[in-house]
Amino acid sequence: MKLIIITILLTTISFAQSDNFLDKINDKNKDLYLKKLKKYKNDRSYTFAEKEALKVQREDIINSKVIIIAIKKGSILVELNSNDTFITSKEVIARAFQLEDYDGYRLLIGKDNKIKYKVRADVTSNLKTMLAMYEEPRSFDPIEKKIDFNLVDKKLLFNYDLTLNLGLGKSSFLNEVTNANDHFSNIFSYELAILGKWKFPIQAGFLTKYETQSAQANSISYSFDSLLLGLSFELQDQDFYIKDFNIGLKLYTELVSRLNITGPDGSETINISKNALNLYFTKPFYEVFNGDLLWGVNYSRQWIKAKASTALYSVGSRSNTNNVFALSLTYRGAWR
Repeated sequence: MKLIIITILLTTISFAQSDNFLDKINDKNKDLYLKKLKKYKNDRSYTFAEKEALKVQREDIINSKVIIIAIKKGSILVELNSNDTFITSKEVIARAFQLEDYDGYRLLIGKDNKIKYKVRADVTSNLKTMLAMYEEPRSFDPIEKKIDFNLVDKKLLFNYDLTLNLGLGKSSFLNEVTNANDHFSNIFSYELAILGKWKFPIQAGFLTKYETQSAQANSISYSFDSLLLGLSFELQDQDFYIKDFNIGLKLYTELVSRLNITGPDGSETINISKNALNLYFTKPFYEVFNGDLLWGVNYSRQWIKAKASTALYSVGSRSNTNNVFALSLTYRGAWR
């Protein structure tokens, strides 16, 4: 009976000591206990199987592959000897054994090849796996930029105006031709102007204009066709009671000007000398085709003189005037 009781007590003590040893394993690193195996080699409180099992587990970790890992910022490192903890202030690159221990920790290898710390495996990343996902940047040959040389500088800044004028004219010259007083004629003209876009308050440019003037009185009909060249001076974007308006002055001289007369005595064509001064007002009201539409009003004073006397009609060689009042519609675009 005493022998049975002694046997039970020894077995109980043996299991208690075994449980106590496992608690120590949970608290300490295997490397520490692997070193202690020599100390406990002759300790009869540990069986040979327990010692070999502990040795095999530790040797499995040590014999596993060494990998390079990245440890996340804010991870907890555990010091094996003291169980003190440290928190990483930044991402850390370290060497570690690939095999995890029973608690899910990886043992870290220091620069001196000693195992001093462990870290949870779930806060680490295998750099080899991460680098396998990295793709080298592709390189391309640079595209050769072809430079086109052009005699025309396309970056010069100009505004161009396309203008249509409709108006009425009162001419002492044509009254003399038709022998009528207070006679008005219809005037229709096209105009192309190119204005510089500079940093000056007044813009200057060149223009060309085709104008036709026609009427009928006392059984005499006439048409007056002129091709004019001129200069333009414009003060732009003014604000005085009306916002964003333009005012300007145009000076014309005739390039070709002819008067065609048809009446009871027959038809005759007369070459005419013509000069003109034009005052105008325009204001933009609508944007279209990367430009602006402008409405306007203008007044022209024309000086007209026949270059030769005529046989059929009373056209003298002295200079006469022609006053024109017109409405205008202009498209203003930018040449860039």
